[in-house]
Amino acid sequence: MRQLSFLALFPLAACSDYNLNSQCTSREPAFDIEEVSELEESWGPSWWSADAVVVDALEPENPEASWRVVSVDVLVMVPTSHLDGTSVWPSEFEGAPLTVEVYDTSILTDSSAQMWSLTQELNTAELEWTPHSFPDMTEMFETEYQMAWWNFNIAGQTSSTPMTSDQFAVGLRWPEKTVPEVGYSSFNRPCDANWTINDGQTQWQHNSDTNSDPTCSWPMFRVETEVVWESEVECPY
Repeated sequence: MRQLSFLALFPLAACSDYNLNSQCTSREPAFDIEEVSELEESWGPSWWSADAVVVDALEPENPEASWRVVSVDVLVMVPTSHLDGTSVWPSEFEGAPLTVEVYDTSILTDSSAQMWSLTQELNTAELEWTPHSFPDMTEMFETEYQMAWWNFNIAGQTSSTPMTSDQFAVGLRWPEKTVPEVGYSSFNRPCDANWTINDGQTQWQHNSDTNSDPTCSWPMFRVETEVVWESEVECPY
């Protein structure tokens, strides 16, 4: 009679190398321009080709957690006459490209810092528009506008490496000369947190170095971040 092996019936217990912790994620707003200012003007890049703002990073409660920017909403502005086709001038808004850039630094001249970018073309049919009237004519000689929050889902670009800086920057870059226009805030935001690339130049310049006024107007945008951490218990969300 064949004898069964005791080891075959009762395998030896062993420690697993697998990490049984749960990977948890949560998303939360990191910045909303409407909480600190309000819409004052609609501008395309008149004398600049890029405009960026430095934002304080939200420190995760878990010191071992990592974070990254996953989404940026830009307040895009289109004259009503261009949106409904009644303008006597040809419209260049439809299909106009805009680039959102995220920098893992507050010093945009730091070439060693991580940077991610996403370029999209404006599709007016995809956005939800709200009318807005300006008291004075804009640079497009218009007062009646339509505005919409244009989402740039940059999570695919920022997924490979967590962000680490205490402050980061979000920039807008216009591949074309004047469009699309975006909303700009009141002149109540600090210039020392604002960077621009002036027309004809290629390098970022700090606005506190080029502007004698301590306050500037910022592009209207919102930023959402994602925090990732490991938990020994079930994730709270």
